[in-house]
Amino acid sequence: MTDMDDLLAQIKTEYQEKQEKTKKKQAQPQKSSSLDNLLADLEKEYQEKHQDLPSTPKRHQKENDSSTDNFLEQIKQEYKSKHQPKSKSKSKTKTTLKNDWAKELETKYQEQNKTKTKQKNVDHIQDIQKQELERQRKEKALKNKAEQWLKNLDPLSDEGLWFEEFAYSYESRLEAAKDYLRALD
Repeated sequence: MTDMDDLLAQIKTEYQEKQEKTKKKQAQPQKSSSLDNLLADLEKEYQEKHQDLPSTPKRHQKENDSSTDNFLEQIKQEYKSKHQPKSKSKSKTKTTLKNDWAKELETKYQEQNKTKTKQKNVDHIQDIQKQELERQRKEKALKNKAEQWLKNLDPLSDEGLWFEEFAYSYESRLEAAKDYLRALD
């Protein structure tokens, strides 16, 4: 469960970082309005300078003013087109970023899931192998104990006679001895 909590914390942190970046980007349009003001001031100064020059004929001055106005307008348009937020493309970009981010998270989650599943399978196989080795070790110890017990058993004693009757239904005396010793433990 802690892995899931860690993943959620990581996602939350990434989301908050992206929110902060978005807020910073939204603060930038305020800068553009101050730049628009500077541009307007420059335009006024330029127009004032041209008005102070009386030597220019009026027809020529009108042409200069209109070409200057056109030039300034063109600069304004270029500036605005470069620096103003493009809501449609930004919303598409945000959507694309969100989709990419979601796909990336999904991929990470799937990879982590696969890794966990593989590790669980490996652990399970190792547990089974350990259990099998332990069972084999116990079986070998029981076999050795049964062989020793059979060597020490007097076949003419009460216990020996009882055991011969008990072992009659088994494949071998060793199997009967192992069963008998298991019951005693």
